[in-house]
Amino acid sequence: MDEDKLILRSIPMKMGNILIEKIIETKTGNTEAIIILPEKGEVKVINEVGYEIIELIDGKQSLQNIIDHLRGIYDIPDDQITEDVLSFIDILKQKGIIKLQTQSDLKGDNKNVYEQ
Repeated sequence: MDEDKLILRSIPMKMGNILIEKIIETKTGNTEAIIILPEKGEVKVINEVGYEIIELIDGKQSLQNIIDHLRGIYDIPDDQITEDVLSFIDILKQKGIIKLQTQSDLKGDNKNVYEQ
């Protein structure tokens, strides 16, 4: 459980050259966005919540702040939104789109234990 608290205090940061384009409404009526990763030659489609999460990743806000912000927008149970955000963040980390920093990493005190 202490590890979960530590992860929630982590600060996600975008890596590399990432372009994000919001598509207001698709044929199915959903709001989606695309992430373009020019360095990898890849394009990813994400839903509205994924777009909100990526837009909130500014290198200053912790994961807990991002989760709290989303709670104010969406009517989703607390446990579910936390699980969904952490799962999405993990996918972004695995794809090399973001990295997680701790407060001390940003001050240069420690090596980042969350970077892959």
